[in-house]
Amino acid sequence: MKQLLFYILFFPVFAFAQDAYIDSLQLALKNAKHDTTRCRIVNTLIDAQSDEEKIESYNNQLMQLAQKGSLRSNIPVEKNKYLKFLSIAYSNASYLAEEHGENDKMLEYRQKSLKISEDINDKEGIATSLNH
Repeated sequence: MKQLLFYILFFPVFAFAQDAYIDSLQLALKNAKHDTTRCRIVNTLIDAQSDEEKIESYNNQLMQLAQKGSLRSNIPVEKNKYLKFLSIAYSNASYLAEEHGENDKMLEYRQKSLKISEDINDKEGIATSLNH
């Protein structure tokens, strides 16, 4: 009974805090000056969302920013940051494809994510791809 009362009293506070957090991230995204910063913020927005449509929309945005940045950058460290975000976006896309029962797309995205992680020697990304 105490747990139920706790959730009834405090859930609206948590929901409000989550909305405020997302609003502040969206404002930061609007004001971000560099695409690597935008990638970081969009990736955080994906993690903060529970709405699958919004996750998919933000993930598409992350994929576009990362692809554009990785093609444009001549600085190896910066290029690897973009490629890491691209790998994350493919990993997210594989999760979304799996949720929709699109197994061929899921495997394609997971393979792309793994390939990028291997190319940039991102051990965490490799582990994540293999774990999925």
